[in-house]
Amino acid sequence: MGLRLLLRSIVLLNHLLPNMSKKVLLKLGAGNLQDGFQQISLELEKNGERIVKEHGELPANPQLQNFFRLWEFGYGAFYENSLMTLRSHPGEIEIEESGIEGFSTIDFPETCAQLRQCMRDWLASASFSRIGDLIRLKFQQDDEIVIVIETANEFIPRLPWHFWSIFDDFGKAEIAFSLQTYQRQNISVNRSKLRILAVFGDSTDLTLEADRRFVSKLKAEFVPLEQPSPLELSQKLDDPQGWDLLFFAGHSSEDAGGSIRLNASESLTLAGLSHALTAAIERGLQLAIFNSCSGLGLGTNLAALNIPTVIVMRESVPNRVAQSFLREFLKSFAKGTALLVAVRHARQQLQVLEHDYPCATWLPVVFWNPLTVMPTWKSLQLRSVGKIWSVVAIGAILTAVGVWGIRAQGYLEPLELATYDLALNHRWKAETADPRILIVGVTETDFTKLKVTNPLSDQIVAQAIQSLRRHQPRAIGLDIYRDQPNGAGQAELGVALPQPEVVSICKMPGMDQAEYPVIAAPGQLSAKNVGFTNFSIDPDKVLRRQILGMSILDRKCDTDHSLSMRLVLQYLGVPEAKELENGNVLVGKRELPNLAGMVGAAGGYRSGGALANMRGYQVLLNYRHSARVARQVSLDDVLSDRVAESEIRGKIVLIGYVAASNEDVSRTAYRVGGDEMAGVVIHAHMVSNILSHVLDGRSLITVWPEIVEQGWILLWCAIGGVIAGRFWGYKFMVVGGVAMICLVVVYVGWFNLGAVWIPLIPAELGLMGTGLMVTGWRWFRYNQL
Repeated sequence: MGLRLLLRSIVLLNHLLPNMSKKVLLKLGAGNLQDGFQQISLELEKNGERIVKEHGELPANPQLQNFFRLWEFGYGAFYENSLMTLRSHPGEIEIEESGIEGFSTIDFPETCAQLRQCMRDWLASASFSRIGDLIRLKFQQDDEIVIVIETANEFIPRLPWHFWSIFDDFGKAEIAFSLQTYQRQNISVNRSKLRILAVFGDSTDLTLEADRRFVSKLKAEFVPLEQPSPLELSQKLDDPQGWDLLFFAGHSSEDAGGSIRLNASESLTLAGLSHALTAAIERGLQLAIFNSCSGLGLGTNLAALNIPTVIVMRESVPNRVAQSFLREFLKSFAKGTALLVAVRHARQQLQVLEHDYPCATWLPVVFWNPLTVMPTWKSLQLRSVGKIWSVVAIGAILTAVGVWGIRAQGYLEPLELATYDLALNHRWKAETADPRILIVGVTETDFTKLKVTNPLSDQIVAQAIQSLRRHQPRAIGLDIYRDQPNGAGQAELGVALPQPEVVSICKMPGMDQAEYPVIAAPGQLSAKNVGFTNFSIDPDKVLRRQILGMSILDRKCDTDHSLSMRLVLQYLGVPEAKELENGNVLVGKRELPNLAGMVGAAGGYRSGGALANMRGYQVLLNYRHSARVARQVSLDDVLSDRVAESEIRGKIVLIGYVAASNEDVSRTAYRVGGDEMAGVVIHAHMVSNILSHVLDGRSLITVWPEIVEQGWILLWCAIGGVIAGRFWGYKFMVVGGVAMICLVVVYVGWFNLGAVWIPLIPAELGLMGTGLMVTGWRWFRYNQL
């Protein structure tokens, strides 16, 4: 139910998100303006699903390249002659004069118009117009569309693609360029808030105060770096906390594939920062803005490092244009506008400056890795660890409530009991047989050798008791029902049973009296000489608990103590076990915690069938971790007086069937030698369990109160959320796996050292559940916002 609600919520959120998942991917393939682009591939996507795949061509257009070279020369000449402040390296604006003669800056507007028209005509060619028609057919005019141009041709990003007529029809569409090879980095975000590294380089002839003011007003951790050395910048980029946004303002050029002037004497290429930049990208760097000149080399090199998004300037950029673009972009982007829409808005706002700064709107360029989601200001904020603590808290609570609910319905009980059995059978400390107990087991050989029948006659039973009493045991437990006379020897048995040290048995009625009818105790016996033999069997038919006592349900079995409890009291010389105010049982000076007295549930027991059998006073049966619980002899050994007196004197002796033909066996949680155990051996384990606790300080297996168990589950839910909040990708899986192993170690350690059965399966589910929930939330935000 909870999972279904979560999935419905995710679907609803997906419909409520802004309409931002429209993408046009243009793969230009091999080609150039001299030969044309003959293998253009078009893919249209909606919400991550490809809806169209088409092919097109762009014809050769050497004239366009000539017009661009003329425009490029004119652009440089115009700003060189105008003596405007540019963000290129001082004195480094170059004008290539090859093939161009007699150019005047007065002709520059005409050159711009010619290049613009040539670009429009090229993109309107018949072999390419089909692509524009498909975009118009499949998308709405108010859709936010990312138009990605994938190319290896370095000349293509230099062209003014914003003159494509498609942008006249779609007001929220914008171009982004990508390389032909790219991959998505595994990222790990480890910071408490959104972080911005703002690098202010050499400011010779520049005023960078406006840039500093615009960026510092953003609601983020703003870290300025003023005219750093290359080492200082590298170390800052490599900060273990990572960065969300990298900003640079100052002088730059296309030297060596793109370089930035850090201070008056030092420049740095991106190749010299590749290690630090790669580390920053792996730690979640999403957006780089280089508000400086001639940034295509910078953008290409950063794209090669698989950074999600980069904004640069195509050509030399006047100081005022750079500041105006930055102001308008950040203002729009920080209000929640999609990144490309904010770029288009800021670019169009530059149009009012074009009288003084021709082609200002041509300058901004975006590079994008198509395998990532273009960041929004909201997604940058939500990616930081500090912003997801509320999600961790909510996820932990929701997961804990879900686990509590599933557990309360008993669905986890089989798994919890299975892990309990594993822990019980693989304890660290082995034990020896209990020296205070002797088992007289009636075997198949006894039936044959003594020529007796099954069940044993009263005479044989009486002889066995008399033989044992001669050696003065402290207690004799007869685990053989004597509710009716059987064969000869009734008089002898009538004398043997009423002895103070002898405890006979009866059986209380079970829940289904037809299946578990009452078996009466032998007549004329005191209640102190009778113990019931009822077992508390779990729904999977396995014995894990022992009953200490319960109310008398039938006068035919007129005792409120179990056989094991009667034998322990007889051994200790204590007349009765006492019920304490807290519901526990006091034997001698040791308290036995009552598992059945816990409100509503006990440990992993949650199903109706298990709780229905949780009546009376019960404890978990801590089987003696030994190949045998006690020394065992045969009935023939006793009757033939082959058992040494030292093996009997002062001990508890249990007499019962171990012959397979008697079928007095039960499935037990402790499986040494098999998963079935004879009833008399089980009673020996029960006696040893109580006796060892009272006399030796051996712990009974206990469980926590319900409120403590719920807190424990909630704690591990929170741990899973914290791990998912701090680690991403394979690191989350590694750390999460280590946490699960640690939980198992804690479980095993607590079971062995403290004899406490703590919730393992619910805690593991909580750990995984919250971890996956928070990871899913982060993935959803990362991919959708």
